[in-house]
Amino acid sequence: MKIVYLYTSLTTVGGADRIVIQKANYLADVMGHEVYVITDSQVGRAVIFPLSPKVKHIDLNINFDRQYRHGLLLRSLYYFMLMFVYRKKLGRLLEHIKADIVISTLGRDIDFLTQLNDGSRKVGEVHTTRMNLRKTQDLLEGGFVHRMIGKRLKKK
Repeated sequence: MKIVYLYTSLTTVGGADRIVIQKANYLADVMGHEVYVITDSQVGRAVIFPLSPKVKHIDLNINFDRQYRHGLLLRSLYYFMLMFVYRKKLGRLLEHIKADIVISTLGRDIDFLTQLNDGSRKVGEVHTTRMNLRKTQDLLEGGFVHRMIGKRLKKK
């Protein structure tokens, strides 16, 4: 079985990074599945925990961190541009891999993943509470624009 994990980057010494890597390693080494971990913002940085040589790591090299250098308006435009590129790259890659299962850790891909027709089953796996997903609670407590964004994300 081909299994794909989607994750932003494997660069922080955090629990979610460790868990994603442990699961990918287990599925490849013990269960014998063909496993891919696709990141969008690894950008040449080292994977923080040991990744099995049986797990294929592919980085789309989009680097969403670039948007944070700008003010809200320009950052929003930049984000939509980066999301367009992300959707295109990920869609093409998933069509090429032809995975049986794609596991999303409910990052940016949640906006479009179910719309990709690559033939895979999609599974959402969250590693935080729903209110902390995308900092929704912080947005809901902010100014008018932030509250509108927070309400939209909460609804999703």
